Amino acid sequence: MPPPFLYDLAELQRHANRLYGLSAKRTLEPAQTLYEKHKVITYPCTDSRHLSSAVASRLRRIATYVAANFDECLVAGSTGERPLGKRFVDDSKVTDHHAIIPTGACATGIAPDSPEGKILDLVNRRLLQAWHGDHKYSSTTVITRISLREHADQFLSTGTVVDDIGWKILDFKIEKKNGTASEEPELPEGLVQGQPVKVLRAEPVETRAKPSAEGAGLAPARKVAAGRRNRDSANGRPGGTQMGLGIVPPREAADELLASGLGAWRKSEAQRRGVPAFMIFNNLTLDALVAAKPTNEAQLLGVPGVGAVVAKKYGAKLIQIIRHAGS
Repeated sequence: MPPPFLYDLAELQRHANRLYGLSAKRTLEPAQTLYEKHKVITYPCTDSRHLSSAVASRLRRIATYVAANFDECLVAGSTGERPLGKRFVDDSKVTDHHAIIPTGACATGIAPDSPEGKILDLVNRRLLQAWHGDHKYSSTTVITRISLREHADQFLSTGTVVDDIGWKILDFKIEKKNGTASEEPELPEGLVQGQPVKVLRAEPVETRAKPSAEGAGLAPARKVAAGRRNRDSANGRPGGTQMGLGIVPPREAADELLASGLGAWRKSEAQRRGVPAFMIFNNLTLDALVAAKPTNEAQLLGVPGVGAVVAKKYGAKLIQIIRHAGS
């Protein structure tokens, strides 16, 4: 995953909202103060995420000043020395104003915990990240199959291990509501496909879908969905074991496992490419893959939402996941 582009106003507002809960207005106001009063960042109301070659030629002094305010372990050795490439410097993508960067002016009188201090820190970090290498990680999906006489079930575990932290050494961890950092769990080393595990105890248990506590309070769209499921059940198709609004029948265990596996791979691939997950394929296509379970390219091309481009890029991996989930 390459370093992120420099900030334009929209991206700065999105990032500040995600990290600090600041609204667009509460991000723009301190940014304007940093620009107009303190002179420590460039013009914030820009829609460009690139620099012109003229501005890039002055980055050495700016980067050296900014880097001096960070611990050495957070700063790449080539910071300010190595010219930035086309990902950050492109005259053709700069209009009236270039991306938001620090000016290298002395930031006096700005409290680190103030909105101005937080916005300045974001801009400083984003510039320094440009000299770091790619963020590299390995994602692992483990499917554990447990069999007991005629009964069998499968369990999905996923994890990510960072191989090279790269530019993310300067990134922030987004805190969850329970106060823990948002990181996926690491899986232990030595896991291989088909590895047996010791099951201490297993017992098949019959379960039934239960009505939702919301009852008739379901939103209209959910009422329609619930009604459709109940109608399917009445017509002999898979559905809930009871009738009435609020029943959400569980998916077949094998389909649930396959959907989880495809979803985990899609998330990993999207992170690797630096794009939203729906750019790999959307949820409707995911559901269609689970329903069709294609095991060769011809079947894959018959799935709604899977065209030649998706099949060429991801076909082999999708078929591998589907075959493995069904084994």
